[in-house]
Amino acid sequence: MAMEARLEAKLEKIENCEAYFEFVIDADEMERGLEQSYKKVVKDLKIQGFRKGTAPRSVVEANYGLEILLNEALDIVVPNKYYAAVEELQLQTSGEPDIEVGYVVKGEPVTVKVMVPLYPQVMPGNLEGLEVSVPQVPEVTDNDVERSLQETIRRNRKFIDKKKMPAAKGDQVTFDFEGKAGSNDFQGGKDEKVIIGKDSFIPGFEEQLIGAKKGDRLQIKIKFADNHPAPDLAGQTGVFDVRIKMVEEVQEMVLDEYFFNEVAHVGDINEFRTELKKKLSENADQRQEELVRRTVLKAAVEASEIQVPESMVMESATSTMQQFLQQLQAEGGNLELYAQMIGKSLDEVKRDFWLDAQLSVKIEYLLEKLVKDMGFDINEEEQRNGVFEFARQYNMDANDYEELKTKVGPMFERITLELKMHKATQYLVDHAKITMFDPRDMQSGTKHLN
Repeated sequence: MAMEARLEAKLEKIENCEAYFEFVIDADEMERGLEQSYKKVVKDLKIQGFRKGTAPRSVVEANYGLEILLNEALDIVVPNKYYAAVEELQLQTSGEPDIEVGYVVKGEPVTVKVMVPLYPQVMPGNLEGLEVSVPQVPEVTDNDVERSLQETIRRNRKFIDKKKMPAAKGDQVTFDFEGKAGSNDFQGGKDEKVIIGKDSFIPGFEEQLIGAKKGDRLQIKIKFADNHPAPDLAGQTGVFDVRIKMVEEVQEMVLDEYFFNEVAHVGDINEFRTELKKKLSENADQRQEELVRRTVLKAAVEASEIQVPESMVMESATSTMQQFLQQLQAEGGNLELYAQMIGKSLDEVKRDFWLDAQLSVKIEYLLEKLVKDMGFDINEEEQRNGVFEFARQYNMDANDYEELKTKVGPMFERITLELKMHKATQYLVDHAKITMFDPRDMQSGTKHLN
């Protein structure tokens, strides 16, 4: 009589596209794992009375406890049992599992609990004729051109170290400071930069830097206004202990004949403004196209049934937020200050990152599904262009296509998929019913979807 097959895994639930299950490592399997672990671990152990690597297992456990063998034993036993359980339960996983091993008692079975994200479930809705309303990106104005011109000048100015020369109006001063107002200490700063006379720091502070030299320590006093927005500072005298780290002369970029001919490659200031306007208009067109695509894709997601694992969304949101934090920190800011600037709480900002990540993940898997179901494909030339564009963005130096494919490596398949997904996106845009509106027009009374 054939023996009935023993159930290896027990599915507890599938929730939010994540599977929760458990499996059992029986005592014999655990013992085999411990024995293999002992044979590996003992090689590095030196115990009194035995040559290195020769102590019996019983002596090893007596001296170090079973714990010294556990991690290695579990690394040997758990993976095979996990993959067998996934196959038995017929789960289509899409990420790394979260594994929790129960308490291990020698000679007894061990229960292992698992949570693993599943491949997103995508059921596309009716995606032809999506009705969307998209805000119109404003046309480039002469004021925009002038701001761009001034930014070009600012970005290209030079800073010349004045060594031990004193700071004067127009110089840039780099300093560290600590501050106190009354009995209250307030947050100091490191590597702060101000250009004397620009009034970009605390009113009354910059002019007191005039005459300071690199290495100087000075005390600056500021009387805060009675109606200062920070109650602890209102009406107080702030005392700043300042250490000067560098004084630099600022040389503004000159829009002269040399600049126009050799740098900008234009004839004069009017032609330079024309080129700036052309570039700004191209950027505006790109922003408009991206806004249309994003709006249509959001509508496509809302018209479909898509389930994605929360762990996948969390990973995406965390990664995006960390990159954003690095940008803020590079500019001397943090997430709390950013939240204050945009008038939101810290929890609201984090929630925004979560929602954006959730939408992005859903968009990706919806497009992947459309590529598969509708057969979107690319030709060899499109693939070559895509690979060369990827190489250009990441400064990969290669002229030969086959050599470049090797350098790109595993990203080659991803590049190919993204090119196909771009075609799927364009299909949705081409078949959508798009209405453009001016976001400044608040008199129409029309409800617009963003």
